[in-house]
Amino acid sequence: MPIIKKDAPIPERNIIMVLYGVPSSGKTSVAVTAENPVLIDTDRGYDRAIKRVDTLTASNWEDIQNSIEELKGYKTIIVDTAKAMLDDYLWDYTQRLDSRLVRNQMKHFGAIADLFKQFISKIRSFGADLIFICHDKQGGDDVITHEPDCTGSSKNLLNRMADQEGYVFIDQTDNKRKIAFGINGTLVTKDTAGLGTVEIPDATTQPEDFNTCMQVIIAQTKAAIVGHSENNEAYFKAIDKLHEVSSVDEANEMLKLTKTLAKNFQIPFFTLAKAELAKKGFEFSAEAKAFVDKNASEDKKSSKTAKKDAEPKESKADGKTVDKSNPA
Repeated sequence: MPIIKKDAPIPERNIIMVLYGVPSSGKTSVAVTAENPVLIDTDRGYDRAIKRVDTLTASNWEDIQNSIEELKGYKTIIVDTAKAMLDDYLWDYTQRLDSRLVRNQMKHFGAIADLFKQFISKIRSFGADLIFICHDKQGGDDVITHEPDCTGSSKNLLNRMADQEGYVFIDQTDNKRKIAFGINGTLVTKDTAGLGTVEIPDATTQPEDFNTCMQVIIAQTKAAIVGHSENNEAYFKAIDKLHEVSSVDEANEMLKLTKTLAKNFQIPFFTLAKAELAKKGFEFSAEAKAFVDKNASEDKKSSKTAKKDAEPKESKADGKTVDKSNPA
């Protein structure tokens, strides 16, 4: 495959999302508000969602494998739940293919991961987005923690492949359903798009907003990923300009350029600029809030010192002023 250049725009692509939460938090109901969805139901829970959608009920991996071509044409594939697919169906299927795997869990999981990646590649070839739904697994003693309910290896695989990973919950402060994607010390999350916590519209009082809720979230995620590409391009162009700086005026133009970058690039670029420009003799003055020419400052200082040394010196002796510059 060809090398992707650093300044090449990244085209919009399909995404993978993980949603997890306690029972009745609304995981499946919000997931099926995605664009043209189909639900792969491994948990016998399709009838609990507020909105009914086309559904493939599966009892084993073969049910999914034999029907996978029927998923072509849908825009969003929802797997409910990921634990049943990975820890039950694929675990059983790979073990039946090779009974020796029961004695080697590392190889067993490797076989599961390979089939799971093939499934994801197939769905991506259809041009569809993927949403994996998990139950909530709580842990901790003094502080309760939350994470997707999968075995460790499966959970790590999901987290690694996901673009967004969010905890669906009912906020006790306002009794509203929300999805927490942002960093939280008690939650396992992933927020590539920087969405933070998203409020889910009420299905009864805001039906139009609710019916497109996940479609909007997915669109925002895709736009953010493409935006990262544009921000990256601007950052690399700024670095190219930084390397070309040859005067203190050009150095201070870098301060203006810093402010035009996306916020998450401003501090890294400013840090880099200070280090790079210092090598060229331009140091940042916190007092002046500007870059100054170190060499020019030193020359000016030396000039002042030399001038002062050349000036006539006076001293007082016995109350009389003596001009030491006059030898007479």
